[in-house]
Amino acid sequence: MSKQKIKPRLILIIDDDASIRFLVRSALRKMKNLRFIEASNGQEGLAVLEKKQPDLIFLDVVMPVMDGIDFLYHLREKTRYAKIPVILLTGYRDSDRLLDALKLPRITLITKPFLLENLVQQAQKILKQNQSNMTRT
Repeated sequence: MSKQKIKPRLILIIDDDASIRFLVRSALRKMKNLRFIEASNGQEGLAVLEKKQPDLIFLDVVMPVMDGIDFLYHLREKTRYAKIPVILLTGYRDSDRLLDALKLPRITLITKPFLLENLVQQAQKILKQNQSNMTRT
């Protein structure tokens, strides 16, 4: 019986704060077989998507150039990106734009400040669900 190599899962982290990107990446390194790419705003995130298809996106809401909500709408407009799950990271809770965005499919909200354990648990849960869905199709 030969061992089949498991393809690393690709995580895209989009946040204008480099320390948050580092924190998310560091927390997720506890999980095995992950690769990371980063962007500092939604526009950079869209450019990354032209080259790579991530398995999961961590997305800040408030950023310069293109915020996370606008990024989400661009993401969901394109069929090939429609199924990519997104974890929104934000300190905002009462914005109508945020509430509307949460109605989009495959969106999870984690409010700042967040517990690293919760971040890891949510990522594990989503990646496991995606793996299950991929093996069924």
